[in-house]
Amino acid sequence: MSESWSRGLIHRLLERIQRQWLYRNAIVHYKVSDGLMTQHHETIMEEIENMITDVDPTDLLPEHRRLLNVDYEKLGEGRAEHRQSWLMEMESAVSAANHIIWGSR
Repeated sequence: MSESWSRGLIHRLLERIQRQWLYRNAIVHYKVSDGLMTQHHETIMEEIENMITDVDPTDLLPEHRRLLNVDYEKLGEGRAEHRQSWLMEMESAVSAANHIIWGSR
């Protein structure tokens, strides 16, 4: 009887572990429609949100302020390449402004 009970317990534990592993793989490796893994997509969206909320247009050089005149809804719904490109341009613009501001002191 105890052998049967032990086998049943081990079988249920293995099933549970397998289901948890499949769930974990689905979360970690699931690719959204534009080919990014969910976690990478969420990181990019978070970085864009931070840029939108944290960067004051006056902190940018005049030629880069146009980057903040983007339709954020379209950016969020658009292709991953566009979001990544916008994010890289913003990071470059912030870096350039910091270089000019802090480099001249």
